Amino acid sequence: MIHYIESGASEGRQPHPLFDTQFYEARYVDVRVSRVNPLQHYIENGAAELRWPNARFDPEFYIKQNPEARGNPLLHYIEQGSRYDLPTIRDDFRKAGHRDAIGAIVARTLPNDINPSVRIPFSGRHDIAFDKVAVIAHVFYPDVLDGMLGYISNIPQPMGLFVSTDTAEKRELILETIAKFDLFDEVDVRILPNRGRDIAPKLIGFRDVYERYPAFLHLHSKKSPHAGDVYAGWRDHLLEGLIGTREIALSNLSLLSETHVGAVYREHANFIKPVINWGYDFDLAKDLLKRVGVRLDAAHILEFPSGSMFWARSEAIRPLLDLGLDWDDFPPEEGQIDGTSAHAIERCMLYFVEAAGFQWRRTTLAATGKPVAARRFRSLLSSNDDLVPLAQTSIPETLRLMAVKTESKARRLNLLVPTLRPEHIFGGISTALKVFLELGAAGDVDLRILVTETSVEGELPISLRAFDVQKLGMETGGHQVVVDCSDRLYAELELSEQDVFVATAWWTAANAFRLLEKQKEFFESARKVIYLIQDYESNFYGWSGRFALAEATYQYGYDTVAVFNSEELANFFSQRYSFSSSYMLPYSPNEKIAAALAPVPREPIILFYSRPSATRNCFEIGLDGIALWARRNPTIAADWKLYCIGERFPEQLLPRLPEALITGKMPLEEYAGLLSRASVGVSLMLSPHPSYPPLEMAFAGVRTITNGYECKDLTQRSSLISSLDVVTAEHLADELERVVGKALSDLNKVTAIRTPIADLSSSAPRYAARDVLEAAFS
Repeated sequence: MIHYIESGASEGRQPHPLFDTQFYEARYVDVRVSRVNPLQHYIENGAAELRWPNARFDPEFYIKQNPEARGNPLLHYIEQGSRYDLPTIRDDFRKAGHRDAIGAIVARTLPNDINPSVRIPFSGRHDIAFDKVAVIAHVFYPDVLDGMLGYISNIPQPMGLFVSTDTAEKRELILETIAKFDLFDEVDVRILPNRGRDIAPKLIGFRDVYERYPAFLHLHSKKSPHAGDVYAGWRDHLLEGLIGTREIALSNLSLLSETHVGAVYREHANFIKPVINWGYDFDLAKDLLKRVGVRLDAAHILEFPSGSMFWARSEAIRPLLDLGLDWDDFPPEEGQIDGTSAHAIERCMLYFVEAAGFQWRRTTLAATGKPVAARRFRSLLSSNDDLVPLAQTSIPETLRLMAVKTESKARRLNLLVPTLRPEHIFGGISTALKVFLELGAAGDVDLRILVTETSVEGELPISLRAFDVQKLGMETGGHQVVVDCSDRLYAELELSEQDVFVATAWWTAANAFRLLEKQKEFFESARKVIYLIQDYESNFYGWSGRFALAEATYQYGYDTVAVFNSEELANFFSQRYSFSSSYMLPYSPNEKIAAALAPVPREPIILFYSRPSATRNCFEIGLDGIALWARRNPTIAADWKLYCIGERFPEQLLPRLPEALITGKMPLEEYAGLLSRASVGVSLMLSPHPSYPPLEMAFAGVRTITNGYECKDLTQRSSLISSLDVVTAEHLADELERVVGKALSDLNKVTAIRTPIADLSSSAPRYAARDVLEAAFS
């Protein structure tokens, strides 16, 4: 342990198979930035804060299963849980997609707490949206029709009865039975082919009925003779839950009358729940759903009105009707109990309802049901998002945001940022917040900030003090909201058709585009993502998974409104990518810094922008170059002070100068004071983006050394800037010797401040908040 703390961590060693140093630092930005030993942080703070020690250990889940593990769940697992192979992460995917003992495909089934059953009948006013309903029944067994009609008599609305059967003899018996009941405005009994059980007759034989009736009830004379007495009560179980009394029928129709509800059915009978699976129908279901744009996989939850009896809107099954199925799509009746098109359609019914843009409700007569439907509806279409791919556990900042559909029509602008903690906010996040608030002021929109990597604690930045802080999964809405999304493994984000996302870092863009695809899935259309591109982020990584994922965010051309944070960046991207529309955000000095600059004498101070966590800033080369300059020029260096601004780092890394200070991140007023006094600045940035520090230094009148990169040449911006063509310690030391030599003549003099920073020509038009906003909502 001592070896790990003293040197092992810095050497990339793992202290224990269950503690992943790289994962811990990647997932928890505050640990990475603080540069504290990750294991030490976990032992002292992380365990109690229920932080994940590796990608497969969810402490909250583990404690729920093992309450005695509270305090240090990982230690409990090491000492006890591992001996009994206790689960460490919610994993209902292990068997999904596998074959069971009889070769049927195992399904993920719907937990009771997702879209829980609504208890009926419920009292109060029932607002029914339908002036008439169709009862569409397949009656293979006429002897049970009399009992079915007794149930049907409980329906309070005007109705038509449409019955299918397979022989003329049965038709006569059916008509005789119906004649005993004076219930219907219209009766139609048709003889249809004995194919597709009850499914094909309802969908093909009565296809015309759905054009004339806005809502329907699917029934059939179910007996399930293959199961003997096991399912003897199934038909009555379903009929009782759908139309068992007038109050039950009214309650079901009232639920169906809710604007976005397309189907209502009774929850599975207790004897059916244990056998819910895909059976031999998965491949058939996959092919059917593919025809309506749904890509089914085994991680999707399987839920359906078992027994194929349910209430629905005609429009809710429109995608299924529009497939144009014919009798030849169903095999001849041979007593099949599974593996046919009819069985696949039964299992897919709610997927078709959702594909039509509707929700569904399941009901129960039991007291355990909920008095009203859950406010947040979980879509089956999105249920495979529960599965977290390996890339998202090993690159935790890419962990997906799951979405739940909401029907709000208010335009809402959503900013995704990794953090709002002041100590972690540098130029990129500051710019993102500034642009976001400008966009919000340019239109009548609600504002929502989604914080993805660190929890939202303490005071918000001053510009956000009016925002209400909420937790993901417990949103209550509002005009200005910050949502803490740092714990997003199981919680969902409310998503409406009018949401527009503003992305900053590439991993926030990855989530923004995932959410845009969810909008297309939920609403068949989507707005565009405003991508505030502040660097060529793919290049932050070697050829790797991160490189591929970052690069992919630049490939959503039609769906992207690009805003480039400099002329250089806009020109660089225009040579490589195309977007729906592009805008350029020109550099403008920070107003607080500009106001705080003061005309004071220059001092022998070198400012070094040091960010060891950002490899593109060439931290090591910068320090080595300054150290080499000092060794080559000891007489001059003895009179100079070095200020390392940006991030803190171990003092032993400082060059051997008489006075070298690590300031870390400074308040803007102090930073401006230092800029006013300094004579030389060093700020390296190995990317096409100029970055703020060298421009801020030059604006303050500081002679500044930076570097070029393809189309970036900051000497075009200011005569105070010099640019390295080759970034090495030797080249930096040479340039520093030249620039310090020039700066000697400025010492103890008041030189110009607020010097001009030139604009450059750009391939993209100048950013205007209203133009960007309208482009995104168009």
